[in-house]
Order: sequence, then C-alpha cells, then structure tokens
Amino acid sequence: MNDEFLTQRLPDVRPAFEKALQGKLHRIEHRQRRRTYAVASALVVGLLFSLLLTLPPVRAQMRWLLREIGGVKFVETENPREDWETIITSYTEDGALPEQTDVSIPDVGLSEVLAQYPELARFLPTWIPEGFVYDERIPIVPDSYFFLSWRPEGVTANDAPYPWFGLRIGRPFELPFVVKPDLVQEIFIGDIPAALWEFDELENPQDPEGRIYCLEWTRNGVQYGVSWREPGLTHEDIYRFAESVPDVAELLKELEFLLDVTP
Repeated sequence: MNDEFLTQRLPDVRPAFEKALQGKLHRIEHRQRRRTYAVASALVVGLLFSLLLTLPPVRAQMRWLLREIGGVKFVETENPREDWETIITSYTEDGALPEQTDVSIPDVGLSEVLAQYPELARFLPTWIPEGFVYDERIPIVPDSYFFLSWRPEGVTANDAPYPWFGLRIGRPFELPFVVKPDLVQEIFIGDIPAALWEFDELENPQDPEGRIYCLEWTRNGVQYGVSWREPGLTHEDIYRFAESVPDVAELLKELEFLLDVTP
C-alpha cells in the first residue's frame, strides 16, 4: 500500500457525515469542559467550607439546632452556657440581651388572692401527689407569668433539699430555651404535645443528688411549665399532675390585670 492509495484513492467524505462527526466531537469536548468545571467548583466550595468552619462563631452556629415542641422553641447546642448570650441576642429585634432589673419579684399570698378573687380557684390543678401542700406565696413576674409551688407537708425552707414541684402559667415566651442536644423529648399530656427535658446546667453544692426536670406546653395561647426535683417525685406523678391542670385561657383573659402587677 503506497501514499497514492491513501491520498488519492479514498472517496471524498460526505458532508453529512463530516457534520455529524464534528457535532459528536463538539459534544464530547463540551462534556469534558463541564466535568472539569464541576470538579473545580466542588474543590473551591469544599475549601471555602473548610475555611468557614475554622471561624469560632460559624462553628457555634453550625452546631445549633432549632426545634419546636408543644409550641415552645428550643435551641440545642453542645455549650448552652457559652452560647446562650449569642443565641438569645440573635432572637431579639435589636440584637441586645433582654433588659435585666434589680427589682425583686413581687409575690402575694394564695389565701389572700383566693379570698378576693375566688374564681382563681379554677387555675388550680385538680390532683396533687399525696403528702404535698401549697406554698402560700405566689411569685408574679409582671407582664409574664405567675408561679404556684408545692412542698411536702411540714417542711420549711430551712429543711432543704426536699422534693418540690411548681407550676408556671402565663403568656408565651418569645425567646427559646437553650439546652444540650438530645435532652428534649416530646411527650403528650392527654392529647396535647409537650416538651420534657432535664435541666442539667444547675449547679447546687448543697443538693448534689438532686435532678431538675421541666415540662413545657402551650394551649390556647397560654404557656404552662412544670418543674420538679427528683428524687422524691416520679415522672408518672408529674404527668398525672399536669393532666389535671385546667385550660385557663379564658380565665386568664378575664384576670389578665393580675400579670400587670408592678413591684
């Protein structure tokens, strides 16, 4: 076979075939360029992401998880104490911490209030664990909530630590609770979803064995919170107690002025 055969004996390439071949080559080249661009973009994004994760504020935000259970907001973080200020300020309109005051929280006597407003008895749960009695004083946080508490019969504040539990009723919180991951779980009070978690940030050298639990839910625009100390009370006790808490939405509207108490 000589050069003459290769250069002169071959038939001319048909235009349609030449056009199809050029199109195929073009598509192959385009796919290669697109694949190269995708790989390069992935490398750049990965590098930028790695650099962002080296910044402490970004690392903190990446660890935050916002959850809502029973109408109550929670932000989960590995470091509640360290991240609390940053998280709370991110949920305020002006980016500032809620204003703190040095005023003592006012309280009133339960029997005194019931004597003047007997309809308030409708706020009270219909079941409490055996052996517990009302704490006479009712702290009121103005424009927010009031707090009822119970303690074993015959004990005083000087006898601490002792089993106790309390009930908070009032307006819904706008800011979230800041907790450690996996501490919050959803349960049901009757057919109402509620959030249960252990408050593990409390340090009390006088009560190293005590464990504080919280139960939080909302119903008809009112937020309820139950907190209690173990040992001495069981979760089943508290669930039964919480189920006996009446729906006080309409009553709270009628007696809303009680939350407007000024110290």
